[in-house]
Amino acid sequence: MVGKTVQDSELLEHLYQKLLTALPSETSSFTVDKFYLAPQNQAIFFDVTSLSSTIIDVLIGYTPLSQPAGLIVSAAIKFALRRLSPSYLKGYYLNRDHLWEKTFLTPQEIIETLQKDLFPILKDLNISISLFYARINLAYQTLTYLNCGLGDVLQINRGLETVRLESCQDPLNPLIDQPLQLIHTLVHPGDWFLFCTNEQLKEEAIKIIKSHFQSDAQHLTSKLREKAGSFSPSSGKGEHFLLAIKIKENQFPSLLPSKTAKFSSDLSQLQSVRSFVHQVCQNIPSDFEKIGWELQLAVNEIFCNIVKYGYTDQSKGEILIEAQLNNEGIYFTLSDKGKAFNPSEIKHPNLAGELESGFGFFIVQQLTNQIAYMPKALPNGWNHFRIFKRYFSEEECMQFTHYIQDKILIITPQGENLDAKGAPAFKEGVLELVRATGLSQLIFDLNKLYFIDSSGLGSFLAVQRTLHNQGGKLKLVNLNKHIKAMFELVSMNRIFDIFDTVDEAAKSF
Repeated sequence: MVGKTVQDSELLEHLYQKLLTALPSETSSFTVDKFYLAPQNQAIFFDVTSLSSTIIDVLIGYTPLSQPAGLIVSAAIKFALRRLSPSYLKGYYLNRDHLWEKTFLTPQEIIETLQKDLFPILKDLNISISLFYARINLAYQTLTYLNCGLGDVLQINRGLETVRLESCQDPLNPLIDQPLQLIHTLVHPGDWFLFCTNEQLKEEAIKIIKSHFQSDAQHLTSKLREKAGSFSPSSGKGEHFLLAIKIKENQFPSLLPSKTAKFSSDLSQLQSVRSFVHQVCQNIPSDFEKIGWELQLAVNEIFCNIVKYGYTDQSKGEILIEAQLNNEGIYFTLSDKGKAFNPSEIKHPNLAGELESGFGFFIVQQLTNQIAYMPKALPNGWNHFRIFKRYFSEEECMQFTHYIQDKILIITPQGENLDAKGAPAFKEGVLELVRATGLSQLIFDLNKLYFIDSSGLGSFLAVQRTLHNQGGKLKLVNLNKHIKAMFELVSMNRIFDIFDTVDEAAKSF
């Protein structure tokens, strides 16, 4: 009987490790690792998932049940959430190339669906479940999360500031119908996220991160193991656990130091706002006059809307404007504590001359490449309205970005047009990168490409021929309807392997 008990205990431990605390291997966008100071008791479960190359979901949960009941309930919660996360729903992100994008269900919608589907089953148990569910969007540099009674989750940013992600409500209880509060904030290149249940361990981890900020999560846990003997666990309640996530710096374009200005919510500030934008734009590397004018107009319109509708013309409110330049373009983020709104409900303006208002948001859409809006969740929180404008590069050849995932080279052309003017240089640039990396499996992500002519098609064929001679393959993903029509017109859809997403193409190699 003793032998059977030991065997059962080992089996439960194995299931716990495989089902509830397994972490992904090295990814192109982040590193993650865990550390136990004392033996775990199957109370904490977590999941870190890449929904796409730019979207990361993080789940951390706690159930007070002992094993094996705790294992069963925790597994049910984790896999119910994993099943929900790939579902699609229209979101709040605007990209000029694709208009309003379809994004994944928000963390709030995922948890609400979990409550609806799973909580009736758990009702008789009358237990509270602590959950932290977060969505990191690298493309828009945003963090959206729910913290339901889990405790401190920390964000350590590039300025070495430690920010506590607020616990906005009590743990979830199947017997209580409680509203959920979604919180929005910003994420930056190199940011760390840290969850730790032991104060001494947490302080040591923060110290290591701040002295080795450029390192990864595995380096942090390695350093903690070296110092494990100096910690003093307080009890055997499984409260000595750490989960660390580090966003890789190469997921973002190189950023220059930001500039921030504060204004009162008064239309008399408009000239000062435009002067601030004008001053920032003097540092951009391309057409200063045109970009500067367009950004002054866009920021002016956003500022006016915040004053009129966010603060309803109350001059005592604050509006912060942050400007950030990188090697691709310029960001402006306007933050306020006024009334939040839903941008997807804004209607297209009347362009027949019958109305004299309603053009502000339309103008911003036409003048910028990306828009992200993050409404506040708490009464005294901040709304964030961010716009991004690319530098003009009409005189340059087609530029592209790339990253490597599982020995697959993924290239994204950055321009809208691949024609006779830019195709030759684009082809040579891609082939040079192939030679430099030594990789022969390649994916072209064409999510930004709007137009392609015969020369552009020829450049794709040249790349595919080179890869084929090396025993490799070329896959194409994210073709819009115009690009697809061009491929079908010349029957090149039969020559190339075409997929909807990068993940689908990567699995086909």
